Amino acid sequence: MNPLHKIFPLAFVSLGLWGCSGSSLNFRQVENPLHKPIHEHSYYSELSNAEPEFVLPTEDGDYLASAQNAIKSLFGSRNISKLGDRPIIYGTTVNLNGYSMTSNFGRLTAECLATAASQRTKNDLIKMTLRQSNVPIRSSQGEFLLSREIGDLARDFNAGAVLLSTYSVTPDAVYVQVQLVNADTHAIVGTTLYELPNGPRTRALLKNQESVATSRYR
Repeated sequence: MNPLHKIFPLAFVSLGLWGCSGSSLNFRQVENPLHKPIHEHSYYSELSNAEPEFVLPTEDGDYLASAQNAIKSLFGSRNISKLGDRPIIYGTTVNLNGYSMTSNFGRLTAECLATAASQRTKNDLIKMTLRQSNVPIRSSQGEFLLSREIGDLARDFNAGAVLLSTYSVTPDAVYVQVQLVNADTHAIVGTTLYELPNGPRTRALLKNQESVATSRYR
């Protein structure tokens, strides 16, 4: 008998068993609600493409306590003794993106800083009054410089220093920078930066920004 006659029947039997076993497997089609290739919506790709949900702060910081800590840092400088007992001039806290602009937040911050300073020094504090379109500071490569008008004002009152402050707003925080500048040399006596959460009260105070010269601060 030809050996091939034995091989072919075995081959057909093997194929039959394979077909039976294949048909008995429980294949389940995976549902794809996005109707796109599965490999384009893997777990890791969804994580990498997902945008984090941003939530605005729901609480505000302590304005006065933050100002007190800032003033404590400034007046702790060893150079503060060089000012002697000469007065210190201060003005409203202005917007870092526009030194001629302020807001209710800027005015409140300035008064908190002045209150804190009066508790840390015996020097007289003189509130800056601007009746013209002058700004207390100008920028030079990102640094504070006293404007000519404020320099003249400091000389008129024989002030030893000027307390300058700016604020910068982000979606979730407000950063306040405070500097104490020597009125004679324009050298920085001390500087500090603190952060406040941009909570609901702070956001309300930041609305309706206006010019320093035309604000109710005068």
